[in-house]
Amino acid sequence: MAQDAAAWRFERALARVEPAVDRLLADYATAYWQRPLRRDVVAGPDADGVPAAVTWTIDREPIVDFVCDRDGRATLCVHDYALLRPLQKAVRSGHVRVEYA
Repeated sequence: MAQDAAAWRFERALARVEPAVDRLLADYATAYWQRPLRRDVVAGPDADGVPAAVTWTIDREPIVDFVCDRDGRATLCVHDYALLRPLQKAVRSGHVRVEYA
């Protein structure tokens, strides 16, 4: 039951930010890097099947990480400073923190 609740919280938090992040990063990847954007789901350290994070990469370099703990607190870690402000504007949610990694 706890596994289902943690997975549900993760999916709900990701659904809040994913459309805005995907749109912004796809444009950034093609306009500035001229490379494709890749999205990977990272499994958690415990083998219970609950995803721990989603990482968006360009040319195998992490650009943005989405991390959600078991309590539902979500953080969007931005690795490229040029994306920090646009992501803060695009992700207007009290449930998700946007910070520079």
